Amino acid sequence: MVNIQIRGNLIDIEITSISKYNFDNFSTGEFSNDQIKDFLINSPDCKIIYKSTLPIIEQNSELQVTSFENDNYYDDGYTFLRSTLRDITSKDVNLKISLDADGEKYIIMLLKYGYGAAFETELMDLDYRNFENNELQNSSTKLFDGSNRVITSMKLKYLPLEDLKRSKYDIVSEQIMFFKKNLNSGEINLSNRLEDQGEIVLLSSDNSSGKKK
Repeated sequence: MVNIQIRGNLIDIEITSISKYNFDNFSTGEFSNDQIKDFLINSPDCKIIYKSTLPIIEQNSELQVTSFENDNYYDDGYTFLRSTLRDITSKDVNLKISLDADGEKYIIMLLKYGYGAAFETELMDLDYRNFENNELQNSSTKLFDGSNRVITSMKLKYLPLEDLKRSKYDIVSEQIMFFKKNLNSGEINLSNRLEDQGEIVLLSSDNSSGKKK
């Protein structure tokens, strides 16, 4: 078995649709981040549209591949490959999030920034002897058309690799973004500027709000 991890800085994104009433209520900046997050978890008004942890491609980001014996749970493993993310074949993509036919318009984006294992998967029947690192590929994009280029998916021999979502990372900061989407599209393109797709209200660390268009 081989264990594949991408370690480094990351962005955890959760996008939730809510009603206009609750959007207007919470975007005033009168509620704490914890109150908003508690509402997102417990209210039937909320619907999660998208949730993913995305590795940021930076100089200190690292791909690690470790070989284990399949049935030996006490095996410490042999890390036989360490590589920067810039060494992996990459394809530029658009990260588009499809909406329902009616189109969710009022959206809360919870952005968490952290460090650790942003991606992890395990493949049986492979080890350091038959693993070909040149067969790894990733898809990546500039998030919100900004400075952070993130990995959106990983493949081996053109087969998708599934993130095990073990949450082996620490969150160091977070931001809540209220987004009122315009009505001319049935999707959100996270690779493009959100300002071009609707109206943004950012909730700062002191929970005061400021509108952007």
